[in-house]
Amino acid sequence: MIVSHRAKAVFFYSLFFLVFCLFITQKVFAEKKVILRALDKTTGHVSILEAAINEEVTFGSLLFKIQNAAKNPPEDRPEIYVYITIWDMLKRNREDRPREIFKNWMFGSSPALSALDHPLYDLWIIDYKEAAGIKPPSKESSKQSSSDNGANK
Repeated sequence: MIVSHRAKAVFFYSLFFLVFCLFITQKVFAEKKVILRALDKTTGHVSILEAAINEEVTFGSLLFKIQNAAKNPPEDRPEIYVYITIWDMLKRNREDRPREIFKNWMFGSSPALSALDHPLYDLWIIDYKEAAGIKPPSKESSKQSSSDNGANK
């Protein structure tokens, strides 16, 4: 089977484009991070942890993964929303996997509203950071751009 030079070029350009898109996608998701404060109740040691979206992080015997996070725009009331799943690696279920002990939304301004109830550890949401290029526009910037468009007409 003979393959033309054009077919080879199309294949390699397509492959390059696919790899480039995957790299950009990974870069965007990797720059979304949640900052957490974890307390080991037995020692009193407090740790600051950073967790990327969909990344598994351990603290003591806890394993947690953040599926979703959001933060209010600066002009609104400050609030951070994080959907998190937490497993205890010391407690096992019937399939010998870590037992899920928490799966819910946590709120930065009201940690007691939906808190982790664990005898050894406490976990709080501190901050959520997004990459600079992917933040949704705030209400004020959209108002300003619409007023700028009206001034230019």
